[in-house]
Amino acid sequence: MTQTMTAEERVRALIDLTESLSDIVTRENDILATRRPRELATLQAEKARLASAYAGAIRDIARDRAAVAEAGGPLIEKLRELTKTFEGCALRQQALLEGATKAGEGLVRAVAGEAGRTSHSKAAIVLDERA
Repeated sequence: MTQTMTAEERVRALIDLTESLSDIVTRENDILATRRPRELATLQAEKARLASAYAGAIRDIARDRAAVAEAGGPLIEKLRELTKTFEGCALRQQALLEGATKAGEGLVRAVAGEAGRTSHSKAAIVLDERA
């Protein structure tokens, strides 16, 4: 038997999910900003669980907006504020990840370029020594 949630319970549940997801993304951002990417792995299972629950709650509300309409202004306003905060955290994470990707790509290009220069010059030395 499933229990039907009231509008207030639905909004409170979404508030809890949003706070938890914001917290984990903020922790990931701190890890990225301090260049400790290996530590991200420990957060991924929980993040996936929260993201899935959050997406499901958002889909449920999108299907039936009336299900939360009676929750009351203060709760809805709190949810809006938390959603803005979460979106800000997500945007910061996107920027951090893009920066890390560009830095990684630059490093790979530099190593490849140096490897290319080194192998060509060594090849000439090896050929000269054989002659």
